[in-house]
Amino acid sequence: MSEVLLSLRLIELDKMSLHEEHEPSRLERVSQSMKEDGFLRHPVLATEMRDGRYLVLDGAHRIGALRLLGYCKVPVQVARREDFSVEAWHHIVPANGGVRQLFQDASLDWATGGEAARQRQGWLEIVDERGNVSAPGFGGQQDLLQVCHKVVSTYSASGAVKRVPAGTCRLPDSGMLLIRFKPLSFGELERVIEEGRVLPAGVTRFQINGRLLNLKIPLRLLHRESDAAEWEKLRNMWRRSLRLYTEQVYLCEI
Repeated sequence: MSEVLLSLRLIELDKMSLHEEHEPSRLERVSQSMKEDGFLRHPVLATEMRDGRYLVLDGAHRIGALRLLGYCKVPVQVARREDFSVEAWHHIVPANGGVRQLFQDASLDWATGGEAARQRQGWLEIVDERGNVSAPGFGGQQDLLQVCHKVVSTYSASGAVKRVPAGTCRLPDSGMLLIRFKPLSFGELERVIEEGRVLPAGVTRFQINGRLLNLKIPLRLLHRESDAAEWEKLRNMWRRSLRLYTEQVYLCEI
């Protein structure tokens, strides 16, 4: 069980690559909490890309907070490709919000209902309470990422969104819309990063085996000249304290 600690490393912040936008209000909360606590509770989870950088699987706001607070390093649990899968979150949003206005945008070339919508091979679909499916096109001057950013931006600023795992909601409740995203492959995510672009916040979901949690890593170790001896001392302490839970748990993320 303690072998999982071999995947825990201190890595320079400038080697970390984010594939999603951050949420400004959440970033502020994470930064303030981290500053008050003086430690990072959970290491960031990332995997190495072909160019030597690390794609952040979980921890974008922790990365942003460390940068804001002036730190140079980040504790990372480095995951192998076989340790995770790439899935998608779906979003449930109010039907009377800005999403409805997008249906009047002719540049999005909407196909609604029936075979026309089903034939669309895009990355995004909108489902209403009656099961009607609307899918935007990706022709003209707008590509897949631009359209997804346009749709998500209509509700992300207000926070009026509930994320649910793909496949867990077939139809939204009355007065709501279900935004369905199809997951990108890991190779597609790498290409997005290589192009210097990002996905909207809260779209990609990674299913990960063997997470390291609640290590409470002191922030003083994340300066450029960190204490290697103290880091090894902490690793030994964590090794003696690890417990593996295999049953399902419910974690309240207030």
